[in-house]
Amino acid sequence: MVIVLLGLLLGSIIVHLFVNGFCAQGSISGYYFTSAQAMFVGIMFAVGACLIIYQGDGVQNAWLDVSGFMAFIVALVPADIDKTCEKPLDVNVAPEIVTTPNLATTLPPVLVCGVGAFAWLALQRSRKLELTVIIRAASALVVIAAAIWAGVDTVGFTNNAHTFAAWALFIGLIGVVVSASLQDGAYLGYRVVAGLMALTLVVWLGLYLTVKPSHLTLVGELALIAEFVLFWLMQTEHERGKAGYGSPYGGKKEGAGHGGVQGNRSSDSPSVLGTG
Repeated sequence: MVIVLLGLLLGSIIVHLFVNGFCAQGSISGYYFTSAQAMFVGIMFAVGACLIIYQGDGVQNAWLDVSGFMAFIVALVPADIDKTCEKPLDVNVAPEIVTTPNLATTLPPVLVCGVGAFAWLALQRSRKLELTVIIRAASALVVIAAAIWAGVDTVGFTNNAHTFAAWALFIGLIGVVVSASLQDGAYLGYRVVAGLMALTLVVWLGLYLTVKPSHLTLVGELALIAEFVLFWLMQTEHERGKAGYGSPYGGKKEGAGHGGVQGNRSSDSPSVLGTG
């Protein structure tokens, strides 16, 4: 489902490219204030929910939850208007009209739920200090800091929160791949993809600090997404034979309330947002 949703997002970008005189925005987030706005926001929420619901092993769960939650923030708090194209604002809505209601009506409950979910999940395994607990405890603290930031400096939060959340989202995706590649007996393909993602970050940072070519952010985002999709497909196929069904993370299927996704996190707690 995640791959289908990302395919829809890519498709909307391609369609917008044709209708906008073959001018691409500088980043995926730049499509918020375009005719692809509804698709962008809807897909970010759907991807976020899927990443939270999908169940991995141990540390993978924590990174999936981080990326999923940050996808909500990316959808709620738009980036600045991308002026790469001559007419970037082809939605008849001013940024301040969109952003202010989002912060006032939708962001507070999301932040409260985020703090509660990450804190609860961290406490489930608090008897043993491990990376999963550290990631979730740190995530809860970050969300608390974000809530304070939004209350104390609304303008600063509005202008910068999207960038921080987008970085956290991609860090979480990279964390999923790296954690899978570091497991005992990990499939070689996972390590290859992890290396590709690390290389992408290094090359992107090097170009950003030097020549800063146009559309660098867009290309970097698409590259990281493509690499994550490759990992997702690879893991689905690799685990299919062991699990006997098509869950990305394999394992024994228990119960019907998880939509065909692994129902038992043997090395972790159930996701607060992923179980009924």
